[in-house]
Amino acid sequence: MNEATLYRYRADKKIVEAYDKYVSEIFRFCLSRTSDKELAEDITQESFVKTWQYLCCQHHINNLRAFLYKVALNLIIDQSRKRKNHYSYLQQISNEADSSTEDSTASLDAKLQCERVRQAIKTLPPKYKSVLALRYFEDMKIKKIANRMNESENVISVRISRGLEKLRQMKERKILL
Repeated sequence: MNEATLYRYRADKKIVEAYDKYVSEIFRFCLSRTSDKELAEDITQESFVKTWQYLCCQHHINNLRAFLYKVALNLIIDQSRKRKNHYSYLQQISNEADSSTEDSTASLDAKLQCERVRQAIKTLPPKYKSVLALRYFEDMKIKKIANRMNESENVISVRISRGLEKLRQMKERKILL
C-alpha cells in the first residue's frame, strides 16, 4: 500500500467515524442557522465532503468536531452571500410590486415590469432561461434543479448567477425597462 492510498484509507475511516458521531449535531447547527431543512442537509453533507477532501490531501486535523463546525459555518456564510446576490434583483422587482398595491396604476406598472422580466428571461440562452425559471418561478432549490437537469449544483449556481448578470446588463442597456 503506497503512502497516498494509506492517507486516503485513514481519511475514509476518520470521516466515517466522524459522520456517525457528529452528523446529527452538525445538521442541527446548520438548521438553526438556515431555518431550511433541505439547505441544512445540503450544507451538512458538503461539510463532511470538504472535510474528507481536506484529510485526503494529507492534512492533519487536531479537533475534527471543531473543524466540521467551522466548515459548516463557512458554507452557511457562503450560501447566505449567494442567496443575497441571486435574490437582490428579483426581490427588488417583487418589493416594487408589493409596495404599490395601494395604487392601481403603480400596481399595473409593477405587473408590467414582472412581465418584462419574464419576457427578458425568455430571450436568454436556454441554459440560463431554464434554471432561472425553475429557481424563481417554480421556487425550486438548487439541489433539485441540479438533479432534474443532471448537472452539478455548482454548474446550476453559476448558470443562475450568469443569467441574473445578463438580466442586469439588459436593464442597464434599457432593454428590460
